[in-house]
Amino acid sequence: MTNVRKVAISIIFMVVSCDAFSYMGPGGGLTAIGVLIALVGFIFFTALGFVWYPIKTFYKKIRKQSLTPNNTDEMQLKDAEDEGAREQAKNDSV
Repeated sequence: MTNVRKVAISIIFMVVSCDAFSYMGPGGGLTAIGVLIALVGFIFFTALGFVWYPIKTFYKKIRKQSLTPNNTDEMQLKDAEDEGAREQAKNDSV
């Protein structure tokens, strides 16, 4: 038998199948439902991890860059704060 013929026969058996009238007890049914929920959760959280990790590292990188005083505006603001604090200390000592 060739592979094509095996596949064709398998498809025919799947399409023309009849009812089995079988019973699945509560133990097996609940186990199957639990496994299905766990599998869906695993796939969801794996996909979420692949999406979330790059976003988190990008956010940390941006935040780290914004906290470093590389910008002249931030340096001028810091200098103005220092100057204001010096004037306040000078006025308090007089």
